[in-house]
Amino acid sequence: MTYGPIIILEGPDGGGKSTLAKTLVENGWRYEHCGPPEELAATYWTHRVEQAREGPVVFDRLHLGSYVYGKAFRGVDDMSPFERYKFDGLLESYHTLVVYVDPGRDVCDANLERGPDNDDAAIYEDASKRELVRKLYYELLYGIDSSLMMLDVAEYDYICDDAADLIAVGELMKEAVKQPLIPFPVPVIGNRRNPKAIYCVDQLGDEALRYLGTALQQTQPLSDYAIMQASYVSALKHPAAVVGKGFVALGNKAANRLMSEDIPFTVAPDPTEVMRHEFKAGLINLPKALA
Repeated sequence: MTYGPIIILEGPDGGGKSTLAKTLVENGWRYEHCGPPEELAATYWTHRVEQAREGPVVFDRLHLGSYVYGKAFRGVDDMSPFERYKFDGLLESYHTLVVYVDPGRDVCDANLERGPDNDDAAIYEDASKRELVRKLYYELLYGIDSSLMMLDVAEYDYICDDAADLIAVGELMKEAVKQPLIPFPVPVIGNRRNPKAIYCVDQLGDEALRYLGTALQQTQPLSDYAIMQASYVSALKHPAAVVGKGFVALGNKAANRLMSEDIPFTVAPDPTEVMRHEFKAGLINLPKALA
């Protein structure tokens, strides 16, 4: 069974996401549509992805909507920055591309003149919110909150772009997930296919991730690295390729595990120990150690 890849279609209403999704389905992608969260947003999105992860799969909207439509209609992002980091890390492990679909304000408005297709659309296609929705997408993808967005983003405008180009990218993504360096079901945050660096922690829990993720965001993109629990190192595939990777042991247990597998590594502070002892210089020093 192959997990991923995933394409997430996002953008203002009336932009052509559904039509683009149909084109992808015709080229071997399975379609999933996600409405507003029916429980805590981070839990809801995680369940949706875990249930539909057998790929290739195209999602018509996903968690970006918790920021855009959460702020536009409820006045708040439904996910915390850490929840976004953790969820983007999960998506990256399945090889995910976000496609921002937007042919421009005038085209979207003209398309919406046909009226809403369902009850959710009747709410979220509110004409008085359209400009705010567009502004919030910009802020998340390119503006003041772009640090919350850690996945690769492509743009698509059906007026001037050829869907064949996106289909070609999708074919490359399908090939890339066939033989990941870190196989399923090993839990990973980040790139399991071909990471430049692999950070091994004693426990892949929220305490370590919260600190380590903050540090890594200052030094490298999510697509460059994987975070995994050291106890899974023996499950890694392609031994020759593994030896050439930049392994970093975060803690003594992780170091001992890598040593037992004869994998060369460097050492950085255990993030949970740094947090536990409240080293004030931790967030300054750890990024330097990871660079």
